Amino acid sequence: MAKFNELNDSLESLRSKITNVRDRSDLSVRLIQEKTIEIKHMVLENGFDSIGEEIQFFKHIKPYLLAHKIVNSIILDVEIRKSGLSTEDFDQLKKRKLSFIQDHFIDYKEFNFYLRSQSTTRDNIYFTKELTQNDLFMNIILELDPEFSNGYDIIAAYILAYDLLKNYFKNDKPIENIAPIPELKWTGSKVALVELIYALHEVGVINMGNNELQVLSFHLGNMLGIELKDIYRTFIEIKDRKKDRCRFLMNLIEVLESKMNAFDQ
Repeated sequence: MAKFNELNDSLESLRSKITNVRDRSDLSVRLIQEKTIEIKHMVLENGFDSIGEEIQFFKHIKPYLLAHKIVNSIILDVEIRKSGLSTEDFDQLKKRKLSFIQDHFIDYKEFNFYLRSQSTTRDNIYFTKELTQNDLFMNIILELDPEFSNGYDIIAAYILAYDLLKNYFKNDKPIENIAPIPELKWTGSKVALVELIYALHEVGVINMGNNELQVLSFHLGNMLGIELKDIYRTFIEIKDRKKDRCRFLMNLIEVLESKMNAFDQ
């Protein structure tokens, strides 16, 4: 699935380019949310070409998306809260986070064993949508989306998240020094800023164009004191305007030319 491969590449890019753990985790969650929406639309619109493709999605792709969202959300929370904690209190915090994840799959020992054994004999049972309406999943805290989940994909995600987070905690590092954010404030609309960000990204005038759209959006939003969520959806709204699709950029040109004309006079 192309969108999934794009997400993998983007997350890898974040890991290599952004060293600050808080920023990287925050941006990773936003990126995963955005790509998940796109992938969900594709799945609901196109379905699957085969049972094998459906199994691949619910066994590997969907759990990957959710697991990395869970892990990055927890890492962000831990990084914010660990300042000032003693070593003992910090260890207890990590244990509580791991226990929270483990609670989501601890009652499914047979499935846990099956997934870790890398077996495929029961994939048709565990990873197809026919299983959606089942009281077995009434105790899952995460809301079950019957159009985009079959239940076991969520459990698989928490199993993967547990392993990822446990490995992260083993290699946890001291708190990094975070540079202060310049005191700038965007006072225009979010839509206008998204329009500008897309234009800057397409022209490639920042870092020679060698940056992900989400990275550019995150840093400009941080610098200007505004939170930008789901910029892809905002871009679609801009694109679907009946006229003056580049409304903000056109206004910039008009205002600047007016300023130049005033100087000429």
